[in-house]
Amino acid sequence: MTKYKRLSVALGLVFLVLSSRSLLAADQQCQLKAPNKKLEIASCQNESGVVILKLIPSGLSPYATDLEKLPTFIVSGESREDVMKEVGMRADITSAYSRLIVLPYPEAIIEFSNASKAARLKVAQKGWRLLDMKNVVYSGSGGGEGVGLICSTLEKETRKGVVVVSQCNDFYESDVLSLKEILESVDE
Repeated sequence: MTKYKRLSVALGLVFLVLSSRSLLAADQQCQLKAPNKKLEIASCQNESGVVILKLIPSGLSPYATDLEKLPTFIVSGESREDVMKEVGMRADITSAYSRLIVLPYPEAIIEFSNASKAARLKVAQKGWRLLDMKNVVYSGSGGGEGVGLICSTLEKETRKGVVVVSQCNDFYESDVLSLKEILESVDE
């Protein structure tokens, strides 16, 4: 009887060590620094081996709009198929750019189209593949054109699998530079 107790205790310890290692590995993937000072980590979760890091703008005014509060996502995993399933790109507007990025005020969107070639060239980054880039235009007061966003999703293959970065922004020069900082931080 004591032989079986020792065996079960040993097996229990082996299981505990192995499960704690996998938990620590998932935890380490989530203990990252925000890629730049304009963003802070809102959440990090591991969904079946796919790590989803949600970044939100930091230092926003209490009067910031939902458009200014849109998150950035960095999704990584060993399997491209699993990563793309979590990102969930959409071909048409259904109030969301992707499964992760839900656009506010969907009833006010008057245009949802592919971004121009010039815009695509602006976000090009060595080692990254642009998967999707949409131009989103909201109606303004008086029914004319209002605020516009560019939503971009880029992919990079790494030694450990694949990483996808997805973000919507105003596409000012500072926004493009911020996106490139995120891409460079992933490269490191």
